[in-house]
Amino acid sequence: MDKLPPYLKLKILGELGNDLKRLSTTPVQDRNPISKVIDVKSIDKTKLSFFSQEDIITLQERGFIVKDGFLGDSKKIQESYNEVVEMDRNGDLRTSGMRSKVENWKESSMRGDRMAWIDPSKLRKGSLQDTTRSLHSLRLELDNATNLNCKRVSMQVALYPGGGSRYVKHIDAVSGGPQRRITCLLYLNHAWKSTDGGQLRLYPPLTSQKNISSSSKNVTNKLTNKTNLKSE
Repeated sequence: MDKLPPYLKLKILGELGNDLKRLSTTPVQDRNPISKVIDVKSIDKTKLSFFSQEDIITLQERGFIVKDGFLGDSKKIQESYNEVVEMDRNGDLRTSGMRSKVENWKESSMRGDRMAWIDPSKLRKGSLQDTTRSLHSLRLELDNATNLNCKRVSMQVALYPGGGSRYVKHIDAVSGGPQRRITCLLYLNHAWKSTDGGQLRLYPPLTSQKNISSSSKNVTNKLTNKTNLKSE
């Protein structure tokens, strides 16, 4: 039983008639405080362009920021979106999986997107390549203006096909694995409407924000940056 993924353990316990309400209301220690990623005292305002000093301080202290209008060219947004859809049609996107310290698995009811890791230098010339390079420039800005000292950037594209597809609450970086210090999400869904549903929800640590959830609708051209917070 101890070797099963957490979601499967809860499902089995539920079938056996265990009191899940008791389990869910048991006080839990905050194991995932906001990661100490940036020394806010080291910020060099003269080297900031897209971000403001207040953005960086908020990112460190609250754990996330949301910025609108990352790409000023609406045509580039739509073209980037179309290129991702084309990648999916060509079979370049694969069913996403999940992992823990000891195992990897796939379960569409828990994570239903299709994704691919991408290398901007290997993408064909076009709007998507330009967009990934713009995202890469954010890392350079943070490196130059703070003590982030980020040596490696990984990029992926993901497509949620609808029909209730989702990604359940999770942590970007698992303990003992490769440590992701900052996650940056850019929404390209240019035709998104509120009736389509879908949103990013962040769960700040219990000790810092009393477990208040923060939601971000998938509005076009919205950029979300976050440190090691639980999200879905």
